[in-house]
Amino acid sequence: MKNYKLRVLPADVELSVPEGYTIMKALIEAGIYVEGTCGGRGTCGKCKVDVMDVPYQEFDLEKAEQIPKQAKLSCRYEVKNDLVITVPKAAIDDARKSLLQKKHYGDVRNNRVQKIFMQMPKPNLEDPCSDQERLSKILEDNIIPPKTLAVMHQMAEVPKKSKYEITLVTRYGQIIAIEPGDTSKELYGIAFDIGTTTLVGSLINLLTGEILATHSEANPQRVFGADVIARISYAETEATGLKTLQGKVIAALNGIIDKLTSDAGVPKEKIYETTVVGNSTMTHLLLGINPSSLAHAPYLPVFKEVEDIPAQELGLEINKAGYCIVVPNIAGFVGADTVGVILSTGIDKGDKIRLAIDIGTNGELVLGSQEKGLVSCSTAAGPAFEGAQIRFGMRAAPGAIERVDIENDVVVQTINGLPAIGICGSGLIDVVAEMVKTGVIDAGGRIADPAGATNLPPKLRERLVKGSNGFDFILVYKEDTGLDEDLLITQRDIRELQLAKGAIFAGIEILRQELGVDEGEIEEVLLAGAFGTYIRKESAWRIGLVPNMPLEKVKAVGNAAGLGSQLVLVSEEERKAARKIAENVRYIELAARLDFQDLFVQALRFPQY
Repeated sequence: MKNYKLRVLPADVELSVPEGYTIMKALIEAGIYVEGTCGGRGTCGKCKVDVMDVPYQEFDLEKAEQIPKQAKLSCRYEVKNDLVITVPKAAIDDARKSLLQKKHYGDVRNNRVQKIFMQMPKPNLEDPCSDQERLSKILEDNIIPPKTLAVMHQMAEVPKKSKYEITLVTRYGQIIAIEPGDTSKELYGIAFDIGTTTLVGSLINLLTGEILATHSEANPQRVFGADVIARISYAETEATGLKTLQGKVIAALNGIIDKLTSDAGVPKEKIYETTVVGNSTMTHLLLGINPSSLAHAPYLPVFKEVEDIPAQELGLEINKAGYCIVVPNIAGFVGADTVGVILSTGIDKGDKIRLAIDIGTNGELVLGSQEKGLVSCSTAAGPAFEGAQIRFGMRAAPGAIERVDIENDVVVQTINGLPAIGICGSGLIDVVAEMVKTGVIDAGGRIADPAGATNLPPKLRERLVKGSNGFDFILVYKEDTGLDEDLLITQRDIRELQLAKGAIFAGIEILRQELGVDEGEIEEVLLAGAFGTYIRKESAWRIGLVPNMPLEKVKAVGNAAGLGSQLVLVSEEERKAARKIAENVRYIELAARLDFQDLFVQALRFPQY
């Protein structure tokens, strides 16, 4: 097979690409990110790259700005000759999610891993017993004598080199490592939240419960699709798809480990445990377990809980004797992340009936109280809220519109105050809420015809333009954007948002029916995740994303899933509580509900408050 040269700007790297590869495939294999929310099916239009209109041999980097170029979908464009391309750079602001972390867990700390510094008896002729026997004689009753091969190797080397001053590392009372000298003050772990879109890790001092560093970054799997169904499809249809998806997330977690340990000045070999929360698909992919059963009726996961996994087996770069704890799933698409939300918010405790809504790339819902019990479900709603399927939709990156106010005209606020290049989830909720409030769109979601919209202020009527499916609304005029065109909210965008919010609200209605409670009995709504934190609750209420209730009862609770992962890391009691939650929460499969479709259709309309 013939290979061609692909020169990639602005990084200015040269790739050797087999003939017939798409540009996207070549970039992915080279580790170069390009947006692709549809998983390479050519439908989202977000993976565009600029192909230079010049023979490869004649390309001059100094004159690159003057060279004509054509925008092409990288997932559709096959490499059949030497090419020079430019990949648009979009620095995703994933730091937002890492800011939503608690800073200290000293009050709940109850470690599985312990360290014991001791002076081991030296060998002598009067007591000719093995190193194992001499150590066993001075161990406390709750410590199991060393028997594993790995620890035996350390027993042969470490005491002699450290003048028999050693630190035993134990887990559940089993010695997992022997270290030279006194390392008893160095005991750390990392709590991970593996989101479909964003990965977050927090480095915690297990002796004090203090969070030393937190870092988040984009999930590299997103180039294979914005949602879990696209990634399951990739794992099913590509020969090495499952291995590729697992490798991507493990490499990213190791990158986070590098960043956290560097920032905190902590050696990686002093990290002994990691915990993980994520939806069912993400935990399957992390473990390299085929998740295809989740995409086909009856939509069942392969596992609910797995034994603690040696970190080396997964390829996580922490202490060689360390372990990875995967928090258990509930059922179907309601995974360990939802267990984390329940654990950290405590909605399973107390008499109040509370509703938790965790909107990421998927939407997970939990309703209940201690007396009533908890019911949960999952809705495929998130991609629209995170920019997928929205014409100018994008992640929360510099230049993304994050807030919109409309009265006589439109006022937008962008991340970092840069010229607008797109709109993120919070901005989308805002603009639709404002359009509903001002009458730019009606209860059915139809954008007004300017000819009949005499009730609208003149400047708003001027923003109504003919689109491919009715009328569109100019949010930011071309000259005020960072684009070469007007930034629009299209009629199709409104429909995508209606589908997303309709699915969530219909899910809420199903849970209410299952629990036997009226809307007015819900005393509190908890919005979890970065999306739930940064949206205006007034806007969520205006479009019918949350029940009709006093806004002071709607509260943002930060990255509750990630906080749950931290709790499991620092406390064995919290881990037991997480297991109990996973066992007791009742899961409702919406696909099995005959009334879901009717409720969904009803929920598409915008309320007229």
